[in-house]
Amino acid sequence: MSNQEPATILLIDDHPMLRTGVKQLISMAPDITVVGEAE
Repeated sequence: MSNQEPATILLIDDHPMLRTGVKQLISMAPDITVVGEAE
């Protein structure tokens, strides 16, 4: 087990469906956190 904090990601894309899909995929990774979204 690692003592590192999770990587933080800001999702930026103009397609809401793409952002939603990528966010769902990233949410399955315990070592990555989505901190925000933008168009």
